[in-house]
Amino acid sequence: SLSKVDQYEVKVPPSKLVVGIANGWADGLKFCKVGPSAVRLAYESTLAEYGEGFLGVMFWTIEEEGKGGGGGDDDDDDDDNSRLTHSLRSEFENIGLQQLSDEL
Repeated sequence: SLSKVDQYEVKVPPSKLVVGIANGWADGLKFCKVGPSAVRLAYESTLAEYGEGFLGVMFWTIEEEGKGGGGGDDDDDDDDNSRLTHSLRSEFENIGLQQLSDEL
């Protein structure tokens, strides 16, 4: 058991934060599935509360982006529905965030 643990609070400004999410093929069971509209809402909430949004979004495994079934060797079929980058770009263009959208 721990007797006394020092506690520290680390503050990171939203503009320095990159949110990591699973690729578009995430199943919501083994991999947390976060949709483009949820990312946009998180950005808008951060912007409203802190006066700035987070820096961006990243994927855990970029080479699997657009792969239909989870990115294994036999998943060579690109699937437009699993291309999360396209959907994210559309979400951020819709709210006028061209700079973030251009980075996607």
